[in-house]
Amino acid sequence: MSDYIQKDTPQYSKTILSLFLGSVASFGAEYCVQPIIPLLAKDFSLTPSIASLAMSFETGGMALAMIFIAGIAERLDRKKTMSIALSASAILAISIAASTNFYLILGLRLVQGFLLAAVPSLVVAYINEEFSPDIVGLVVGIYVSGTTVGGLLGRFALRTLTDIFSWRTGLAAVSVAYFIIGIWFTFSLARSKHHKPSYASSIGFFRGIRETLLNKKIIKIYMIAFVSSGSFVAMYNYITFPLIAPPYNLTQTAVGALFTVYLVGTFSSTFMGRMSDKYGNGKVLSLSLGIMLVGAIITLLPALV
Repeated sequence: MSDYIQKDTPQYSKTILSLFLGSVASFGAEYCVQPIIPLLAKDFSLTPSIASLAMSFETGGMALAMIFIAGIAERLDRKKTMSIALSASAILAISIAASTNFYLILGLRLVQGFLLAAVPSLVVAYINEEFSPDIVGLVVGIYVSGTTVGGLLGRFALRTLTDIFSWRTGLAAVSVAYFIIGIWFTFSLARSKHHKPSYASSIGFFRGIRETLLNKKIIKIYMIAFVSSGSFVAMYNYITFPLIAPPYNLTQTAVGALFTVYLVGTFSSTFMGRMSDKYGNGKVLSLSLGIMLVGAIITLLPALV
């Protein structure tokens, strides 16, 4: 009998739950300041573009760290590295809530990005190595759906607590929740059975990066990720500014409710994972980008609905 994790087994259920909650915590910590960018701008007397650097520093740090982690990935213990990243990033988020200096916040966000890069860099490798090959697409979809739940719950909770108390209290509260998830993840995720850390030289990998960057087909795929992810993050960075201003004048809680649209992603990520297994990645990616474009165009309409 194969020792891969099979569907409809106790180990499958426990590991799926661990990965799901881990994605909730990692995505929540990654975007923990996004809902409060207007408040950062107000409290620290910043322009919207400067306040949004609180997001840019984290994503920039993550992008740089991902390349480095990819080069040493074979040396890293999947579970241990992801567990440390989740718990440490939550502690940094708590520190951000207590910080009274915006530049310190930027520094903490940069370090958060370095840490959180370990989760997406290693989790897909973990899934491919530990789960039965015929359910890898489904498992990746479930992991991604956890990011949508994390985005929804984290943002809505933070916005609501901000209305009742302050953004500092709200951020501290959700960050403590992420830390608890990180500890739970450490003790619940199934250990790696098929990955043995390798300490071979990584020079070949970094040489491969240069060759990869000269591959026009792969560069096109990277550009799709760059543009789609960039536009997605930018939309949520700035859309709160007009929504809390006239003529909408929405409360922080009401703006937080905007993120209920993430529930669509909770369903669609798992569904699209199954579709990719059946019809191929290219066709499903093209369909997804088309839907995303239509949605972005609709937001140009003035009506709140």
